[in-house]
Amino acid sequence: VLILFVLLSRNYLGVHTSQDVLVGCILTFGIMWAAGKLTDYEETHPGFDKWILIAGILLSGALAWWAIAKHYPLDTNAVGKLLIKPATAVKSSFKMAGWGLGFFIGWFIEKRWIDFSVEGTWQQRCVRFVWGLLGLWFVMECVVPFVSGFLPKIGKPFGIILVPLYIMCIVPLATKYFHKRL
Repeated sequence: VLILFVLLSRNYLGVHTSQDVLVGCILTFGIMWAAGKLTDYEETHPGFDKWILIAGILLSGALAWWAIAKHYPLDTNAVGKLLIKPATAVKSSFKMAGWGLGFFIGWFIEKRWIDFSVEGTWQQRCVRFVWGLLGLWFVMECVVPFVSGFLPKIGKPFGIILVPLYIMCIVPLATKYFHKRL
């Protein structure tokens, strides 16, 4: 029901057309189904994870390339405001490509070398969640801006990649380390 309300709200607020919402739903459910099948296959075929990593890196690179190569129409609304600002679209696409790259690299590292388990009491899970969120806030508000300012040309993309790497690798590794110590 919540998903349905969110979908309808996109139309009601006027930020997406019904076609946008429908295509987004179809793509999302298709990707979820394919990811489930891919995960099932990967679990029974050792070494297939490296092919998923390579495909993820290529997909992230393709998104970045497409954002640069794509022709953006300069359509305006009734008051003359641009509907899509090309620079904003490219920036958003690069951010998503960075997230994708960080996700696939982090997933591969976690799967191969960390092997995190979500087991634990509900209290342990709550503590992990809170510490994970605090760390995520620190990475997003302190580390990413620092790296972006310190390395102007490559800092911003590298900082974006750090966020999913933190989620996929650092939190599980720190959790395993501290659980062993306690």
